[in-house]
Amino acid sequence: MNRNYSPLRKISLPLLLTAALGAATLVWTQGTPTYAAEQVVNQPQQAATFQTLTPDWEKTIRKPKYGVDEEVSTYANGRVYYKLKEKIVATEVTSGKTKWTVPVTMAAPPTADTTALYVINKQNVLYRLDQKTGKTLWKSSIPHPGVKKKPVPQNIRVQGNLVITGDSAVLTAFDRTSGKLKWQNRTTSKAGYYVEQSSSSIIIATPSRSIYEHSIPLYALDSRNGRLLWKTTAKYEKMLTVQNGYIYSQKYTSSKSKSDTVHIDKLDLQTGQLVQTFDYSIKNDVGFGWSLNVDYYDGDFYVRTTINYDNRQWGLFRIPLDAPSGSKPAASYSFYTPIYRVDFSKDVLAVALMDENVYFLNRQNGQRLGVSLFESNFFNTTLNAETHFLIQTAGKISAVKIPKTSKVEAAVTGDKVGEINQ
Repeated sequence: MNRNYSPLRKISLPLLLTAALGAATLVWTQGTPTYAAEQVVNQPQQAATFQTLTPDWEKTIRKPKYGVDEEVSTYANGRVYYKLKEKIVATEVTSGKTKWTVPVTMAAPPTADTTALYVINKQNVLYRLDQKTGKTLWKSSIPHPGVKKKPVPQNIRVQGNLVITGDSAVLTAFDRTSGKLKWQNRTTSKAGYYVEQSSSSIIIATPSRSIYEHSIPLYALDSRNGRLLWKTTAKYEKMLTVQNGYIYSQKYTSSKSKSDTVHIDKLDLQTGQLVQTFDYSIKNDVGFGWSLNVDYYDGDFYVRTTINYDNRQWGLFRIPLDAPSGSKPAASYSFYTPIYRVDFSKDVLAVALMDENVYFLNRQNGQRLGVSLFESNFFNTTLNAETHFLIQTAGKISAVKIPKTSKVEAAVTGDKVGEINQ
């Protein structure tokens, strides 16, 4: 989903807000407080907390083009690792300085532990690279006996002394230290595997799928031998998180079943049995736009959807983990254009919008902290790199420093623009 892109550019806040559909409404509600973008323009004393953020550095990683490239970058231990043509590059996040370049072509998102980086290339060879130097510590081919069509790598996870890979044909585990093949599972799923989560004894996987597929079962596999332990009969939009021995997943709702309710199932990790379903009513303009999309971060679910298409209102709703079924969202955020994606740091939300802006909000109180303006709305990924958000779009990676948050909520002045929680 990338297209033509140029570096972030400075722009005055009034001009930015005028360009974004004229009266660009950005609302946060939690009880009665409401913030709106117009108030920032009209109140000079607040504008200082809502600044245009430019990147500390940028890297061109490929020729700008329309559409998405493979998800091929990751952050670990102070460095971002990304694909540059037929090579992998390691760059320091704080300085943008390139530390090493290795001729390995990423074919799936790499992953890391404390000292090594794990990468799959287009020939389905798994590499373990030293993070400091890029030196190859070992490499192992992923076997695909009897598979005629070349498998497509999906992702990699590290669990204890295992490196687990999923592709469009098999689930494979290697010894993390030696690279020796430990086991494979090719019978549970005809569609291949995507590794969702893993613990010391259980791996949770889903079938490999296209972006157009929305209903999937969950598989639990024994991490010692890859054997299937259980499979859900219910279908899910996505798995959200594993917490305290339970799996939380967003339940699949057919497009024919128009609904203002998001359903989250709580499953027992050991058995796959349903423990509880949480239903939360979310204002959703089901006739125009996207279905309810749920993400999880640090104790909260974040639901994004279309609130009111005609009034140009798209929303992000925060719901605490295990909030009683039927609870109203703890906080709500409203935007004037569709939300492309949301990413998280400890204190800040990065909300990428279809109008080519990324807004940065205080995760606790919704205060606007800053905005970055791009010339493309096709954001490939936004990574939390501790000190920076790494924003990747249309051929470039931009490192935008995470703005500092204030423990004191911003004062509310001026008239209210509107309430999301009615």
